[in-house]
Amino acid sequence: MSSKASKGLRHEVKYIIPRSKVDMCRSYLDHHCAYDPAFYENTIKSVYFDTLSLSLLRQKENSIYYKYKVRLRWYEEKDGSLSPNAWLEIKTKFGTRTLKKRIKIDIDVQKLDRDPIGTAEKLNLSDYLEDEGHLEFHGILPVCCIQYKRCRYIDMMEGLRVSVDYDIEATHISDVIALKGYSGAAPTAVVEVKGSGAQTLSRLLYKITDFGGRKNSFSKYEICLKNIMGVTYE
Repeated sequence: MSSKASKGLRHEVKYIIPRSKVDMCRSYLDHHCAYDPAFYENTIKSVYFDTLSLSLLRQKENSIYYKYKVRLRWYEEKDGSLSPNAWLEIKTKFGTRTLKKRIKIDIDVQKLDRDPIGTAEKLNLSDYLEDEGHLEFHGILPVCCIQYKRCRYIDMMEGLRVSVDYDIEATHISDVIALKGYSGAAPTAVVEVKGSGAQTLSRLLYKITDFGGRKNSFSKYEICLKNIMGVTYE
């Protein structure tokens, strides 16, 4: 790995919490952490790409150490307005460390929001991926659109970035994979802690465990898609 790439690596640890504890968790963080000064709360929408055989989805099942995600992301603010741009994100994970590249995409975000799968299908990803040196992603296609609400905080004591993601659901599914009949909503929420000290909860953030938080890997793409397949989680 190049020194330039390693500098972009960050530690990211996730704590799964019951949906019923989201309000309590947010209330606690409201009083004990600082709001993110740039973006406190909005809705995140992402089209996830995969192969027809869903090989990127199977990475965790196959214990692949280097995991990849490719998604097209945009945002909706509390007043209903959409971000002026969308971004192609290539996320690589090495254990608890992640490396994310973002590429601004020239696309009609209003149209993307109305028809995420159909609009993403018309996007020529090869041009963007080849420029970034990612030749391994040939043959991927948009599989589903997942959206969720996010609140962002900063643990001022430790300098950690904290976010609460909830109301996670798959809103659109590609007809190509023909997954029908089950809910695409995730049964849990997730607290993400990012920073060099993320692997050990600070004294302040240890309270997350009192809300039923348990440290575990968590993929919104995986849990929503498997729920649609009929694979349920507690």
